[in-house]
Amino acid sequence: MEESAKKVLIDTNVFIALEESGRVMADVHADMLRLCRELHFDLYCHPAQLLDLERDSHYERKKIQISRLRSYPKLNAPPEPLPFDLMNLGWKESCVNDRIDNLLLFALKRNAISYLITEDRGMHKKARRSGLGSRVFTAEDFLSYLFNEKNQKREIDTNCVKIKTVNLYSVPIEQEFFDSLRDGYGGAAFDKWS
Repeated sequence: MEESAKKVLIDTNVFIALEESGRVMADVHADMLRLCRELHFDLYCHPAQLLDLERDSHYERKKIQISRLRSYPKLNAPPEPLPFDLMNLGWKESCVNDRIDNLLLFALKRNAISYLITEDRGMHKKARRSGLGSRVFTAEDFLSYLFNEKNQKREIDTNCVKIKTVNLYSVPIEQEFFDSLRDGYGGAAFDKWS
């Protein structure tokens, strides 16, 4: 039986990085997308992000981004924080950006999604203060999280990093990696452990 997908909300800044045409996709984003598919993590957008994109004054870019946003599943009827919620969480809404950030974070708070990926430091700070910090990632940190989720017996090969998990007993004791341990334990005594 296939495991169920985990919902991952991407902030507008991550969406733009993933969907920016005319540029080579960064390795971190390409690897993150591939591992999300392999590990059944589904990327979602919040309906409020349409408002975010509509504020772009560059008409052609706005039109392209909005068309690409439609290719992502949207959270269906995501929860909205009431003034009471905002007060209890200590989240201010002095501008449209604050409102959109709060809507994304509140979807996480109410478990409408499993994780949030954003490059916005202010959102990370707000998430940590609200006890949500362990579920809010940068793209690079989420890629690391996905590496850890990957079956550890397989080799993970990316343009960013190459990791191969092996059993320690399969690593030859003569490798340079063990030299400092060997020196610390008197050479021959260390070699006897193997």
